[in-house]
Amino acid sequence: MSVDVEAAARAIDAFLAALGHPPQSDPELRDTGRRVAEAYAHELLTGYAEDPAVILADATASDAPGLVVVTDVSVTTMCPHHLLPASGVAHVGYLPGDRVVGLGALARVVQCFARRLILQEDLGAKVADALVRHLGAKAAGCALDLSPTCMTARGEREHGARAVSVAFAGDADDAPEELENLPVFPLPRVVFFPGSVLPLHLFEPRYRAMIEHCVTKGPRAFAVTLLQPGFEAAYEGRPAIRTIAGVGRIVAHEAQRDGTHDVLLQGLHRVSLDEIHDESLPFRTAKATVLEPTNVDVPMGELQALMACATQVAQVVRQQHPEFQLGTSLAEGASKVADTIADRFVAVPETRQAILEALDLRERVGLVTDAVGGLLAMLASRDAPS
Repeated sequence: MSVDVEAAARAIDAFLAALGHPPQSDPELRDTGRRVAEAYAHELLTGYAEDPAVILADATASDAPGLVVVTDVSVTTMCPHHLLPASGVAHVGYLPGDRVVGLGALARVVQCFARRLILQEDLGAKVADALVRHLGAKAAGCALDLSPTCMTARGEREHGARAVSVAFAGDADDAPEELENLPVFPLPRVVFFPGSVLPLHLFEPRYRAMIEHCVTKGPRAFAVTLLQPGFEAAYEGRPAIRTIAGVGRIVAHEAQRDGTHDVLLQGLHRVSLDEIHDESLPFRTAKATVLEPTNVDVPMGELQALMACATQVAQVVRQQHPEFQLGTSLAEGASKVADTIADRFVAVPETRQAILEALDLRERVGLVTDAVGGLLAMLASRDAPS
C-alpha cells in the first residue's frame, strides 16, 4: 500500500486551518503537518505492511503439550472512529498443533494488527485467528487491557478507565475432561452466559482455595451458577443452586497481597450440573454436561426484530458512552446474538436465568426480545416530556 506523506502533511495543515489554527499563524504548528504525517506513515500505521503469515512462517516442529503464553506485550493502537490511541498490554496464548514459533513472533503478530486503524475487539480476534490460521494452533486467545483516549480524553473523560476484551479462535472450547470434575462458584445475583467476559474478585477462603486449585492443578475453568432463593440461611454450607449454569475459562488471574484473587473468566458453555459431594475439598464440584440448543431454525424476521430493539437501546447508551459496542451481528447466528444481547441488556437475575435455561433457541430469542423491548419502552417513557 503506497503512502503519500506529502499529501498527508498538506491535509493535516488544512485540517488545522479548518479548526481555526492555521499553521502559518503559529511557529509551533509550521512543521506539525509533516510530523503528524510521518508519525502515522512510519510508526502508527506500519502494520498494514506486515503479513502475519510471514511472521509465523518461521516455525519448528514440536509435540510439546500445554499452552504457550506471552503476557504484558506493550500495545498502542489507533481507534478508527476518532483517530485516537489506546495503549496498554496484550496477553497472547495458544495451544500448539504440530508447530511452535519463537515467543517474539507472538509480540510481532500483535504489533502487526495493532499498528492499524482497528477496534480493540477486532484486534484481539485477528491475533487469535492468525495463530490458528497461519501457525496451525489448535486454539488461541488474546486478551487486551487498554486505556482508550476516546474515553479518557473526550466524551465523559473517564480518567483511568480501561477496556478489557478477550478473543478466542480454534477449538479451545472442546475440553471434555475439564467437565468431569468442575469447580462450582455459586453466586446470589450472577448469571453467566457463553461468550461473555466476567471479572471476579474472590475473597472467601473456600473460593480462594478454589481458584488456587484451578490455576495450579487445573482445570483452568469453573462453573458460575445462581443460588436458589432462600440461600441465606445455608450460605456457609451448601445452599441449593440452579443446575443450569455457565462455564468459563480463566484467561487472566492475579493473586493479591491480602490473599484475595482477581480473575477474568471467558464464557464457554451453558451446562447442566450433577454435583459431586467431595468432602475433601472446601469448595463444590460437579460433573458438567454441555447443553446444545434445540429448534435452531429461528425465523430471520424474529432475529432481526431482536437486533432492532438492541440497536435502539445501544444508541441510547452511546449518548453517555460513545465507545459502547453491541458486540454481535446477525452473521454470528441466533444463539450468539441472543446470549450477547442478554448479557449486555438484561439485568434481572431471574430473567437472565430463564434465558440461560431456554434451550429452545426460538424461545430464547423471544425471551430476550421481550426483555430488551421492555427496557426500550422504559427508556422511551423516561425521556418523554411530562
